Amino acid sequence: MRYQDGLTSLKFKRDTRFLLTGDEPYLKQMFIKAAHLVYRGWELLDFYPDNESEALSSLNSGGLFDGRLVVLHDFNKMNIKKFTDFIDSPQDCIIFIITEGYEGSSRHMTTVTSKAAVIECNKMRWYGNDYPLWITSKILDGGYTKRDGVESAIFSKVGPDMFSLSNEISKLFLFKNETKDIGMGDVDSVISLTSTKSSFDILDCLLKRDISGALHCLESYSRIQDNYIELVSFLSLYMEKVYRILLLRDSKTTPEDIADIVGLPRYLLKTKYLPKAVVLGKSFVADKMDHLCKLDVQLRKFKGNKKIIVENFFYKFSE
Repeated sequence: MRYQDGLTSLKFKRDTRFLLTGDEPYLKQMFIKAAHLVYRGWELLDFYPDNESEALSSLNSGGLFDGRLVVLHDFNKMNIKKFTDFIDSPQDCIIFIITEGYEGSSRHMTTVTSKAAVIECNKMRWYGNDYPLWITSKILDGGYTKRDGVESAIFSKVGPDMFSLSNEISKLFLFKNETKDIGMGDVDSVISLTSTKSSFDILDCLLKRDISGALHCLESYSRIQDNYIELVSFLSLYMEKVYRILLLRDSKTTPEDIADIVGLPRYLLKTKYLPKAVVLGKSFVADKMDHLCKLDVQLRKFKGNKKIIVENFFYKFSE
């Protein structure tokens, strides 16, 4: 079930058992908050694997008056079998939180998923407009208006951490409490610069031959990283993947099989890596692999500011 559909089911009390999956903790926390508002006045009970016996005891005893809102964190780490007896009890609203990255299954987990509404709490796509659109909706839902580009500027300064984004938007609301109109100047003066670019951001700019963007990402990357040898190793690994993509494409291998062979998600291979690899061509990619190998040696020998050598490589990347 999609996240918004899950919220609707919660609001109208169509379901009282919810199993939250996915890798976005912010959405899970907001779902719990929404449940607390729906069941206002009910006792909120939070349980983790280390107090599993207390959770079982509480569920077994039941509430004295109203129902309880019971949240079982890291539920997949508990003895699931012991909780299946309480799934059909109508008195409480129970939210099962599944650990990020958990992909296992069991007969008892299947019993839970068959009787609970499974809600997908997944991170939004880094590429595309998912985060800017969410920021826009957050601003509009708060009763504010915005100028063009505000949402992208906020995302650029904060990054994809939804807890940080929510906090920074709340700061804007406090700052603009009277005028209710948010402009670029407000973003510059209020929003904290917390985003740091990753190796993937640098790679993405290089594959697009966006040297200015790559240098900008390197500047951000350098705020918390100084191991440029590790960065070059990462770039070498992915340039090799790009080269293998082109070789496999020449041999008429399907995109799905190429993704599995080189170890990339199929969606990203089809939408990002394969199109960019075709534009760059094998000769260009092979040349850059050679330059990266030489750059690695230079970094290990050079005793000065290694960032300068990396910048020089970026400048020459489009040649």
